[in-house]
Amino acid sequence: FEKPAPAVSRAGTLRVNETGEFIVVSGKGFNVAFDRSAGAMTSFQSGGRELIESGGVPSLSRVKVDNELRQNPKPSPAWETAADHAVVESVKVAEADGRVSVVVQKTLPTVKVDQTTEYTVFGNGDVMVEATFNLEQTPESLTLPLRVGMEWAIPAQFNTMEWFGRKGETYADRNFEPIGLWS
Repeated sequence: FEKPAPAVSRAGTLRVNETGEFIVVSGKGFNVAFDRSAGAMTSFQSGGRELIESGGVPSLSRVKVDNELRQNPKPSPAWETAADHAVVESVKVAEADGRVSVVVQKTLPTVKVDQTTEYTVFGNGDVMVEATFNLEQTPESLTLPLRVGMEWAIPAQFNTMEWFGRKGETYADRNFEPIGLWS
C-alpha cells in the first residue's frame, strides 16, 4: 500500500537566515527555527501559532512490558539516557529545488550510535523529517534498543490529531486493521 501524494502543492518562496547559533527558514505565513548547538528544531510557527514546544530529540527507549522485565539479558538501561549525552557533530544547510534542507549529525557516545536527521522545509510550510540511526559500532554487550525514534512535544491546546496508518495498535499482529486517514 502506498501513501497518497500530498494534495497541496509544496511550492513557495523560502528565505534562510543564519545568525550564529540559529537557522530560521521562513515562507509565506510560517517560520521554522533550528538551534545549531542543540542540533534540533526549536520552533515551528504557522499562522502566528507555535506548533511545537520541543523536537527532534533522539529516543532509544520506552516503558518495558512484563516479558522484557523478566527476560535475560535484560534491556540495557544505557538506552534510557543515551540522548542526554548526545554530541552535535555538524549542522549543514542546503537550498535546492525550492526547498531548504537542514542536516544534523549527532553522536550518542554512551551507546556508540550515530544519528543523522534531515529536516526538509518546503515552500508551502511542510516539513519532512527523516532520521537514521547507525548502530554498527554499538557494543554487543548492549541489547538492542526497544525503540528507535525521536521525541517531540506539542502545545497542550493541540489535543486532537490526524494520522495516516492503522486506526488502532500498530503492532505487526494487527495487520488486519485497515490503513487510512484517522483522527
